[in-house]
Amino acid sequence: MRRKGWSGAILLIGLVLCAGDLRAQVFLSPEHERIAFLAGEWRTTSEFPDGTVVEGDLTYRWVMGGAWMQVEFRGEPPDGSLWEAHVMQRWNPAEEEYEAWSFPEEGDPIRYRGASPESGFFRIERTDPEGTTSGIDYREREDGSVHQENWILENGERRVTLRTTYEAAGGG
Repeated sequence: MRRKGWSGAILLIGLVLCAGDLRAQVFLSPEHERIAFLAGEWRTTSEFPDGTVVEGDLTYRWVMGGAWMQVEFRGEPPDGSLWEAHVMQRWNPAEEEYEAWSFPEEGDPIRYRGASPESGFFRIERTDPEGTTSGIDYREREDGSVHQENWILENGERRVTLRTTYEAAGGG
């Protein structure tokens, strides 16, 4: 009798876990599928133009049933201060473009517009009130890693301000 009770409890726990897994599934729009290569936990290596290299931890995950991708980064810049980034991004069907909202430590959120013109490539950019355009390009590599370039347009020329490589956290 006792053994049967444990079997029932184990079956019930299994059903609850399976139901939880089903609820956790994220169903993505085709537009969100184009940027799904970013989803995961990453260890980053960033190189500044002066050759300084720093590392960080980065997570991209789907939230709100796959309506948004939440981005959280934490690293240490060369000056030793805290370096964080918190971003929410999505496909905005009303605008027919991607949008990304960056949340700085101080001030209002910053809105970027985005595009994914080809598989494995995602770009966000913005033009600030002074007319300076900057952005970030993300490219999926054949080995599953990601290459990121932060850039700014100066006198019509694109200048890279940071290069970052994402490797799967835990070496996987």
